[in-house]
Order: sequence, then structure tokens, then C-alpha cells
Amino acid sequence: MIKNMENERAKDALKNVKAILEKNEDKKQQTVYKAHVKKLAPMIQVNGLAQTMAFYLYKQETIYEQIRGWIMQQESEDFEEFKDKGKADFVQFIIEQESEEYRRLTMEVIAYVQWLARFADGLIEKEV
Repeated sequence: MIKNMENERAKDALKNVKAILEKNEDKKQQTVYKAHVKKLAPMIQVNGLAQTMAFYLYKQETIYEQIRGWIMQQESEDFEEFKDKGKADFVQFIIEQESEEYRRLTMEVIAYVQWLARFADGLIEKEV
């Protein structure tokens, strides 16, 4: 079950990084995405999940939406009441969790972000 979950994270992260490559012809935008994704896990550990997602909601909406999409797939029943509340629904969902669930969500997001960072590092070329 754990290995299957890891495979699902990897598959979704690869899909999202490939979408960045297809969507953004501009190498600079790809490089900016890569830089943000690589520093995201440490940022979550230092600042907390809710604060980091609030920052990315406005700073790098693509990353926010990728993480939100992954968690929505995993937490579809719990997330249901927040789906129609606008772009900040994910931050609100996080904030309203009990501390144990908040920690579990944080661990899940970090595990997912690590896959995003691996694929971004491998697939997005360095800007010359």
C-alpha cells in the first residue's frame, strides 16, 4: 500500500512537471518553477503548511494548484465542503484541521513536493 501511494505521487508529479514543460515555452518560467519547487519542502518545514500555501497562492499559483489538486484527490470526502469557496479553499481547509490531521497533511504534501522537485530537477534544463 505504501509503495502504491508512492507510485501514485510520482505519477501525478511527473504529469504536472510535464505540463509545465508543455505549457511554458519560456525557459525562464520553467527555471523559476524549478527553483520554487526545490525550496518548497524546507519552506513548509520552517514556516508551516498553511503559511507556505498562502504564500504560494499568490506567488506561484501553478504550484499551489498542483498541490491542491493532489490533496483533493486524496481527501475528496473531507475536502468536499471547501471546493466551491474560491482559490483560497485549500488554505482554509488546512487551517481548519486538528493538529494531528494538520501534521498528516503536512507530511503528505512534503512527500508529494519531493517528487515534484525530483522531476523538475531532472526534466527542466538549467537556464544558460
